[in-house]
Amino acid sequence: PTELALRLPSAIAATLTCFSLLVFSLKHLKSYWFGFITSIILVTSSGYVGMHGTRTGDYDALLTLFITLFALAAFSYSQNRSRWNLFCFFLFFSLAALTKGVQSVIILPAIFLYILATTWRKITWSDGAAIAIGGLLSILAIGSYYLLREQANPGYLLAVWQNELGGRYMEVNENNTGGFFFYLQNITNRHFSSWYWLVPIGFVVGLFSSQNALRKLTLFSAGIALWYWLVISLSQTKLFWYALPLYPFLSVIAAVPIFSVFEMIRKSASIQKPVTKGIALTVFMLAVYSGPYAKTIKRTYFLHEHPWDIGPYSIYYYLKQPITESFNPNGETICYDYYIAPLEFYQFALSQRGIAINLIGPKEIKIGDTLLVYQPEVMKHIESSYKTESSVVFGKSVMKYIIKAEN
Repeated sequence: PTELALRLPSAIAATLTCFSLLVFSLKHLKSYWFGFITSIILVTSSGYVGMHGTRTGDYDALLTLFITLFALAAFSYSQNRSRWNLFCFFLFFSLAALTKGVQSVIILPAIFLYILATTWRKITWSDGAAIAIGGLLSILAIGSYYLLREQANPGYLLAVWQNELGGRYMEVNENNTGGFFFYLQNITNRHFSSWYWLVPIGFVVGLFSSQNALRKLTLFSAGIALWYWLVISLSQTKLFWYALPLYPFLSVIAAVPIFSVFEMIRKSASIQKPVTKGIALTVFMLAVYSGPYAKTIKRTYFLHEHPWDIGPYSIYYYLKQPITESFNPNGETICYDYYIAPLEFYQFALSQRGIAINLIGPKEIKIGDTLLVYQPEVMKHIESSYKTESSVVFGKSVMKYIIKAEN
């Protein structure tokens, strides 16, 4: 159990998302270049390759993979009405729902409207039966999990309602608030800042493309992106990683004008020699991507904590130090407030190496305890409630308190 082990599923999900775009591009546009261009846009988007995305141990990158896969399967079905694509749609939708619940359902109305507008008249009774069976099997698979989990942990369904459905959507959860344009501002100013300006251009170029599949893909992606953005923007709880499933679809649209210019160069009659054409294409791609890619390398390989993150993350740097004679946290107790998953991860990781650390809340403090504390609010509570001896243990943020008596 290491940081790599925890984060690896997210990295694998990102790799598979890019690979899926390549395969999809080759199948429907008869060129892997569109998928390649889309993938580079995607991996140079800080909202995708960053915290709570493809570089951390969260569910969102895996959710984005499955949402992308079932959306692409739906588009493929609209193109060829293959039962295999229907099977893939329901399989990946079920996996998305089992990964992160209701968030996977958001784009279904946009997909339904697209199918209704483009494919409805071509759907036969046998297709309808296959859709009904696939839908029922998905509901059965997802519903069975929720019912079994409720049986194992009574109150689970209520927690789902409060955290995923009405509670989180209709009211602000944990002070995570923002205005209607919260996600749009994040996309344009930070998380898709290198590419957002290409989205409207790509939409127009795509709609007037001579390639039928590219026109349809542009409309399909734009419909999903617009609908998903609208739904999450109306939510009262705002968290930047809720936008993660948007980035593959925004990348598809932003890739359209780049791909169009790339194809113009590749098919240009004025550039005859293959070597000259290869150089021209390489120069074009470097001109487009070198800046955003350099920023991505700098952001990921030469990362510096934000000033406001140094304090909250200090305890993790403390716990991940190599175990030596001078540092062995065996038996130490950390006092912290509210649920923090990374602390439990380090507790588990250290336990696998024979080192036990204890985690307690402020209400469990007893006279005589020796505590490690890193949260200012917990320090304030201890200092106002108890007579203590204190010392700095690590950096400027991890303190050791010996509880002497109550004030």
